[in-house]
Amino acid sequence: MHQNPVKAGTCKEVEEYRWSSDWHYRKVKNGWVETSLVFGMLSKDQKSALKKYAEFMSIEEKENFESIAVIGEKRASRTAAVRKEEAEKRKSIDEILRATGVSEEEFKLIKAGSRKRNLTEYKLKYAREAIKHNYTMKEIGANIKTSDVAIVQMLGRHNTMK
Repeated sequence: MHQNPVKAGTCKEVEEYRWSSDWHYRKVKNGWVETSLVFGMLSKDQKSALKKYAEFMSIEEKENFESIAVIGEKRASRTAAVRKEEAEKRKSIDEILRATGVSEEEFKLIKAGSRKRNLTEYKLKYAREAIKHNYTMKEIGANIKTSDVAIVQMLGRHNTMK
């Protein structure tokens, strides 16, 4: 995907196209792009992972993607059993929301999709913690009757996912 602008002739190198998530990987910015999974597959050391990522992005894309196996230290895919085990260990999404310190009334308002400003602090804590527990933006938003896009925008407005 990062190589699409190069293929389209928009730029010569992947890193030249500022509007892709590649920028977040190379600049190692904290933001709405979760880079730790990809970097974790490449190396335990962030500096080394960034170097391997840049090497991988410089490889011309081919039909098969075997080159990532050479660069990466881990496989990208995990077994269904591992994913299931992780899902069973993580807190429920409502437990995460309750742990923000909301009252029962505030909990019900948030779950109903209320847009009251005084609930924003709780929604931010909830979204940030849910992300740490590997919930998707879609799951987070659906649980409080809002869209995944609205969650991303809220996090962006309030200085990323601290």
